[in-house]
Amino acid sequence: MDGTPDDNFSLSSVFSQSYFVIPDYQRDYAWEQKNVEDLLDDVEFVYRQNDEEEKTDHYFGTLVLEGRGSVEPTDFEDYDVYGIVDGQQRLATIAIVISAVIDEMSKIESSEEVSDDISNTINERKNDIRDKYIKYKDIERIRLGGLAEDAYDRVVLGNIKADEYLEQDDLVETERKIATAKATTQKRLSEWKRERFENGSADHEGYYKFLNTLVKILTQRFEVNIKVVEDVDEAARMFKVINGSCRKVL
Repeated sequence: MDGTPDDNFSLSSVFSQSYFVIPDYQRDYAWEQKNVEDLLDDVEFVYRQNDEEEKTDHYFGTLVLEGRGSVEPTDFEDYDVYGIVDGQQRLATIAIVISAVIDEMSKIESSEEVSDDISNTINERKNDIRDKYIKYKDIERIRLGGLAEDAYDRVVLGNIKADEYLEQDDLVETERKIATAKATTQKRLSEWKRERFENGSADHEGYYKFLNTLVKILTQRFEVNIKVVEDVDEAARMFKVINGSCRKVL
């Protein structure tokens, strides 16, 4: 997976047949609540534009990836493994946002007001999304290590609620930021649900379609440019150059 300066890829293409890890020289997850809110604002803008039948794409920056060979999640598949040189914050937050959407789909699926057929449809779609962007065949699509590992494992990959996780007194900053990112997304989803679908009683079908559309926007309308480096030393040098010349957290 590599591109010229004129090539952009949807995030669905980026995640297809790929796993991502964070190199040891990378910093931990660092996005603040405002960064997550800005991302969600972009999602809402693209949603509104596409809702008006103006097919709008959103440029999500450049990803610099380090080729790290491949892995076989099953006997019949071969997935590329990449170290994220630049773009950890963006890709990790996409996974966090999608995990929050999956949680909302699970609530609809388990509702007594939803028929078995619709529940089964939601379950299949939810599992497909999880396989593509969160975890496939017991391998995390994005593996966050270091100080981020516990929060990511429990709040994004696991079933611990973000608000409950944040109640702990001994959290380090990175753990708090990951849980806050998911809590911020959940709050925004609740706001969108109230604005669009709750008028006396919830419109489960309408809300599910809305959630599904959000995933499509993130994975099909958000585009990135890709640069792949094969040499570990080159990747480390590029990381230092990027972070030495740009103060913005990416």
